[in-house]
Amino acid sequence: MYKVEFMKCKLVKERNCTYTRIQTPADAVDILIDLGLAEASEEYVYLLCLNCKGRITAVHEVAHGSLSECPMSTKAIFTRALLSGSSSIIVAHNHPSGDPSPSQNDIDVTEKLKKAAMLLDTPVLDHLIIASDKSFYSFKENQMI
Repeated sequence: MYKVEFMKCKLVKERNCTYTRIQTPADAVDILIDLGLAEASEEYVYLLCLNCKGRITAVHEVAHGSLSECPMSTKAIFTRALLSGSSSIIVAHNHPSGDPSPSQNDIDVTEKLKKAAMLLDTPVLDHLIIASDKSFYSFKENQMI
């Protein structure tokens, strides 16, 4: 006989913010700029969790990297998305270099996210890259999602 521990998983609210519905990539970028993503001197990955009406239900900082890279884990992203009860998600990260163009790694990660999203029935609406000058790259606008 062995001991089994029963666990309960809880999300902890850090603060409240009021935002309107996300209808365009620029709407999501405005929110992420408000959160300070454009000014960050190191790379961060953020996750916006949305309900079926396109309203944000949760915002997660998924990862924090270095000046030039940040590991983006599909598992970490979808763990947070599923715990938040998301209908869909938007993934975003910054490029402190000022160039929002996606790297090959950004493209590869986006493909992994799209495949996982299909299996989990939680669509990735966009992957955004925000530069330090507040310009951005949208995988959706560039038909890569």
